[in-house]
Amino acid sequence: MPKIRLALLSALLAVVVAPAVAKADLTYITMPDGVEIAVQVHFPAGSDGGKVGQWPTLFGLDGYGGALQPNDGTFMNSNKYVAVYASVRGTGCSGGKFDLFSWQSAQDGKYIIDQWIAKQPWSNGRVGIWGHSYAGLMGFLVAATSPEHLKATAVSGLIDDFYRGILYPGGVPNSGFPAAWGAGLRPVTEAEGDLQAQLTDAHCQANFAQHQMGDYAPPPDLIVGSYAEMQATPESWSMQHALIGHIKGITAPIQIGQQFQDEQTGPRGGHVLWQAIKGVPKRLVMSNGRHNPNDPTQTKAAWLDCWVINDGHDCGDVTNPEHRVLIHFDTRTANTQTRNHPYETANWPAPETDWRRYFLRTDGALSDTDPGALGAVAYATSSTDQRQTFNMGLTGESTNAGNETEGGLPNEAVWSLPIKQDTALAGPIDLTLWAKLSSTDTDLFVDLIDKAPDGTEFYLQRGLLRGSFRKVILKKSDRVQSGPHEGEIYRPYHPFVNPELVTPTQATKFDIEVFPVAQYLRKGHTLLLRVHAPPLNDPLSTYSYPPEQAPGVVQILQDADHPSSILLPFLPDASQVSHVATEPACGDVSGEVCFTPAADGPTGPALP
Repeated sequence: MPKIRLALLSALLAVVVAPAVAKADLTYITMPDGVEIAVQVHFPAGSDGGKVGQWPTLFGLDGYGGALQPNDGTFMNSNKYVAVYASVRGTGCSGGKFDLFSWQSAQDGKYIIDQWIAKQPWSNGRVGIWGHSYAGLMGFLVAATSPEHLKATAVSGLIDDFYRGILYPGGVPNSGFPAAWGAGLRPVTEAEGDLQAQLTDAHCQANFAQHQMGDYAPPPDLIVGSYAEMQATPESWSMQHALIGHIKGITAPIQIGQQFQDEQTGPRGGHVLWQAIKGVPKRLVMSNGRHNPNDPTQTKAAWLDCWVINDGHDCGDVTNPEHRVLIHFDTRTANTQTRNHPYETANWPAPETDWRRYFLRTDGALSDTDPGALGAVAYATSSTDQRQTFNMGLTGESTNAGNETEGGLPNEAVWSLPIKQDTALAGPIDLTLWAKLSSTDTDLFVDLIDKAPDGTEFYLQRGLLRGSFRKVILKKSDRVQSGPHEGEIYRPYHPFVNPELVTPTQATKFDIEVFPVAQYLRKGHTLLLRVHAPPLNDPLSTYSYPPEQAPGVVQILQDADHPSSILLPFLPDASQVSHVATEPACGDVSGEVCFTPAADGPTGPALP
């Protein structure tokens, strides 16, 4: 691993904070191979500790505090369900050796559901899965084993593909959160959550000894192996463990939650997984916001109640196929989020999406009708370029990041689209750049920003691509299904194998995936598109892209043979979108980093 990545990892570990210790009694379940999995069982009021009645059960599995400290405690005190929460094998008080996001751990979950929960005297045989983040990822994998007694799943905070989603987004190494999580946050949080039992419970101590400290050491496949595997080969850890590879095993109804500014597991995973699932009832719930399990409108509870308790009957709008996608706009920041009524539609992207393609004009404007004068917009890349000096570890739901600092070079290309009437942007985005490089490779980073009339800028989303990984597999790329742009790609599929260097000064096409977002754009605002080198500090998260490319010049072309453009998804009727009536101020909207520029960058041709 390059020295700069190791130095960054050390700095990130300093911000790791673990939750307080919880105490509870544990039950140990023996797997077919003899390994014991520790679980905590929470009984609803009126069940007299499981002695009265038979109940539906909700199951969760994670590797933080696990059985002793649920990552998402939403259903711990339910009056409808028994809640069973387990520690991943090799963590906490479970036995065995730790293997991050392993299929074996998923099989443990299946065994607990079918061979233990379903056979308990307090169980009615109907089981649901819930979880967020680590527990969400493990919950998805357990669901993909197709347990016989599983009736529904409700999970959030997912990563579809560890290569594309977090380790190498766009083929660019992310040396921030995934390294800090694997080497620090996960083991430290596990230690804090399980310490009391490991010190006082002899049964727990015996199982803990089997770990051989493998749960506290950074997983070698993730920290070393993954960062040595620059290509997404079938043998790489990131591809072997990808959730998307188990998608066919999802055979029970599933709800997936996704937040557009998720600073940990990223903004991509939930959308891609949901789209790939076929043949079962499903629902996608989205909002702006950062990585947290908050569900203020209780969609998880409604989904699980519908399928686990009511078997899909008399569920109201929950099972309406025309309303299986819920998009929340202008979610407010507070100790718990406040969400407006969602925009409801039948699919994602919404079938009614008004796709519009805008030319990147050489005068710095975006136009859906006129490409403008022929020519190029150029910017310089620098090995020391740092686009935003935001705090690496943002605190709270949203942070006013203060002033943006621009580098001394003309180091960005900028285009703007004035918003002439209220409108709503919602969906994935494709940026097609035709460019000439002065070098054989470069990393491209894209910002999408909502600029208010007073100059305040709300950072919406980003996308990125390493130039040598520009190859696109057309058959695997996602395309617009209908309308004037039918057949056009909105999410390019890059194989990320066999990199091809760019021929300097030769016009080359780069298709860049800009991650999905939803934003209510108000009249008088301006939508900004910026292209530049990746920042050391990702504006939205603890992701980091240490400079690994040589400095150079990028010329973005605009002519008949090289039409650089961006495909944007708008909803056709903004009046149907529930939003905050009074325009939110900086810091009001969950997850949106906002700032006031210290100096505007160039908006036209920056270099000859």
